[in-house]
Amino acid sequence: MRTDFRQGRSNLITILVIIVFVALIFITGCIDLDGSSQTSKDKMSKVVEEGYASVNDYSAIMITTSVKEDGKRRKTSTKVWFKKPLKYRYEHLSPNDIKNDLTVVNGDRMWVYDSSENTVRTLNQTPSNRPSAGYGKQVLTILRINDVEILRSEVIDGRDCYVIRITPRDNKRMEGKIYRTIWLDKEYGFPVRMIARYQGYDKASYTIQYRELRFNNDIPNNKFRFQMPEGASIIARDGQNTFSDGNTLESQDVSSRLLAE
Repeated sequence: MRTDFRQGRSNLITILVIIVFVALIFITGCIDLDGSSQTSKDKMSKVVEEGYASVNDYSAIMITTSVKEDGKRRKTSTKVWFKKPLKYRYEHLSPNDIKNDLTVVNGDRMWVYDSSENTVRTLNQTPSNRPSAGYGKQVLTILRINDVEILRSEVIDGRDCYVIRITPRDNKRMEGKIYRTIWLDKEYGFPVRMIARYQGYDKASYTIQYRELRFNNDIPNNKFRFQMPEGASIIARDGQNTFSDGNTLESQDVSSRLLAE
């Protein structure tokens, strides 16, 4: 059970920015007092497109907090680096059961390292299994399929943001079960904070917040090179989007689905 959980959690983090939500992701705009959701979408889409186009790379500390309906809470902390077109690195900082776990993508290959078992899972990245790069496309998708309301401006961790409410249009569809509030960076259209709540659940929620965000710092390519830890073994290497134990990135990546739906 613990191995299944760790596998799911490690794979969950891998796609995030692109992963990551993470990872993720969402919305932007200009304050629009005329109540027109479409007008707000058009304005925000322009901010996202222009903001993301100006980003070459970024780094941050990603904090995720999940709360179940029974009140159980789990908080994780991960150092994230991303570089266009599709390079990213996740170093897990806490809690202890994932500390020192690592995910690296160099654009062609993905490595997922489980420090507790000293094992590495590796996958080729091909056009058929490569997720969308960066946060821009995810944000624009969220804008397209949901209703959008811009609430106010607010500064989060030194970043000037628009606070935006995202409401699903069709409650019968899967995406209709998720209601989001997003703090979107005005300069880069980046989702600095996101809180998701679920239809029919009063207490359950999922929060992602990025701290110490740094954009366009010329992150060197060697940051996205994976160095095999001493004594580590490779337990999957089939070149497809399926691990040798039958688990797939899609089936494990709960956070990615949350951000994309």
